[in-house]
Amino acid sequence: MSRIFIRIGLTFLTLLTVFSTIRIIFLLHISIIVLLLTGVTCSVRKLRRNKTLIIVLATSLLAAVSSYLNYSINIKYLEKFDDTNIKISGKLIDLPYKKQTTTNYLLKVEEVNDKKIRPFNIKLTCSEPLEIDIYDKFTGKIHAYSPKNIPEFNLKAYYRSKNIHILGHIYNYLGYDVEKTVKHDWYYYILKLRYKLLTIPMYLFNSDISGIINAIFLGEKHNIPEETKRNFQDIGVYHLIAVSGVHLSIITQFLFYILKKSKIKIKISYILTTLATILFMAVSGFSVSVMRAGIMTIILFLGAMIFRIPDSLNSLGLAVFLITLFNPNSALDIGLWMSTFATLGIILFESNIREYIETKLNINQNKIIKHIILTISTSLSVSLLTIPIEILFFRKISVIFILSNLLILPIVTLILNFVLILDLFYLILPIYVLSPIIVSCGLLTRALLYTTKILSKIPFSVISLDYKFVKLCVIFSIILIICQYFINRKHKYIKITLILCVLIFATGFLSYRIFSHNNIEILVQKYLNSTNLFISKNSNHVGIIYAHKKDINYKLEFSKYTFLYLDTPNCEEIADKHSNNLVIVPINFDDNYEIDTKKLVRFDENISVSFFKNTLTDFLKIDKYKFSLININGTKILICFNGGDASKLPENFKNCDVLILGALPINHENITANTVIISTNKTDSDIILSKLNKNLNLISLSDVGNIYLNIGSTGAYKIGRTH
Repeated sequence: MSRIFIRIGLTFLTLLTVFSTIRIIFLLHISIIVLLLTGVTCSVRKLRRNKTLIIVLATSLLAAVSSYLNYSINIKYLEKFDDTNIKISGKLIDLPYKKQTTTNYLLKVEEVNDKKIRPFNIKLTCSEPLEIDIYDKFTGKIHAYSPKNIPEFNLKAYYRSKNIHILGHIYNYLGYDVEKTVKHDWYYYILKLRYKLLTIPMYLFNSDISGIINAIFLGEKHNIPEETKRNFQDIGVYHLIAVSGVHLSIITQFLFYILKKSKIKIKISYILTTLATILFMAVSGFSVSVMRAGIMTIILFLGAMIFRIPDSLNSLGLAVFLITLFNPNSALDIGLWMSTFATLGIILFESNIREYIETKLNINQNKIIKHIILTISTSLSVSLLTIPIEILFFRKISVIFILSNLLILPIVTLILNFVLILDLFYLILPIYVLSPIIVSCGLLTRALLYTTKILSKIPFSVISLDYKFVKLCVIFSIILIICQYFINRKHKYIKITLILCVLIFATGFLSYRIFSHNNIEILVQKYLNSTNLFISKNSNHVGIIYAHKKDINYKLEFSKYTFLYLDTPNCEEIADKHSNNLVIVPINFDDNYEIDTKKLVRFDENISVSFFKNTLTDFLKIDKYKFSLININGTKILICFNGGDASKLPENFKNCDVLILGALPINHENITANTVIISTNKTDSDIILSKLNKNLNLISLSDVGNIYLNIGSTGAYKIGRTH
């Protein structure tokens, strides 16, 4: 039977994902039922002839057994450590990284409370960096807890896809021991190579440029500002800063081209490119999307060496099957789903779409036009199968993804090639020889950032599933398609039906954006030891920042803000750098101050500010404690920046819809709120959560992502999380 592996791979991937949501006892029952069905099918001659049925049942049985064994062996025994204080010993198995207020470490634990245990991975957070190197052994007391799902994001599945089933926080004040490891395996040197490759752009470029370069080349996104990530996501090119098959394809094609031009024998070129593929898979951290592309690339080169052209669909299915068989948790990785179905879309639809466009436009042999058509056909074929996944996981899609890919993919391709040359020759050649490449790389990256920023500002560029009209439009479109199918199947009526569906979506989307034009969005962000709010309405932005430490360096584009309230010790230092936007408000200034120009404002005492129409913000200082009450169309948001005494608050401050806590004030029960957002580190967040009413909607910023509130003209609001 032809193309058996694509059937096995996709069936196995889908069933592993489904089975991961089922309780273990039901999973055991499913395994028994599928086993019986497989036995019946194999014993009945008529059923036995149906090869597809046998494959599906056998794959289902394998998926059920794999899921059951994976949970029983790798997950179940860790549940007893949830919300406990334990002593662990284990080695650091990945590069640490800093995010907001904490440093994050991935350890492979081998002992718990001085007893040997089956090794498991744990992600640790720490408020202060540890003096530890890769593969060093850490021993210390931690607070362990299981990942908990948060609004609009399955945090448990996210960590499980990375083989992390338990999290932990290190208590620095309890002390810890670090033991240097003398013997290292091969992966230690891969991690050292990755670290070296990451530091080269950091040395040559500023943090904004190096962050993007490291994301494009190695998938290291921790140093990219949230706003930049959001821009890439909104215009439909987020996959370009998450290492995937696109990056591997560009790199291998470039290497193979160089080897061929160097007149190296074709088989040796295949072997060298295959080895480079394996090395890139390792340096990129063996992410599942790269592994999928890497396995397909290796199959392609091996087939070419023996003069056989492998079937693309079977190669894809085999790659997916091997990845998920050896690591069942990878089925929960969004990257694998996106990568798999993007590749499937290209294989199934790209050539037909390209030929259709070329035929309709009567294209000759113009290479530039053919390249543009290839980009369009590839983007369309990818989107046909990935849009449903984007809607399911991200709840929004970009309507300008074709334009974005046309403009950005060539830039990313050039950046990848330049970075590859830079990394290969950085330690060999002097800097002045590489300076043209360094300058070109920097300019291209700036162009990339500028392009994404401009594209993200295009009105109506993103459709969110949270828009109520989307569901209504889908229902109407389905009804139209069903009616057309049963009433008249002629080709011209199919076109009319599709046009009507597009018009329904366009009308609904434009109507929604017109009526929601005056909506206000508040982004609540935790950065270092500060509580930050960024308020946006149309193209106007307001920043409210409170910080304890002077050494905080905000990566803010100050010219973006209509108004920026800075309450931080190094405010004057920041203001000096942006004197054109500076206005100092007197301490005793207590009248309403209407802001209508781009200015930087600082004040220390009570003041009322009107940012936008129907919006009033009161800033209040009681003793050394700061509070702010934002009233937007009747929705009241109270911010307690650094604690204080809630009983001393004015009555209008005590009743609010949303309470944002940078620290928990005493007598907090005097404040009435429906939703509480906690903007602290993990340890403080757990303490605050234990003291609050569990009936409230409690959200912590110590989890993945930042919080946003979208407030409509009627005062109705919704809360979501950026990822």
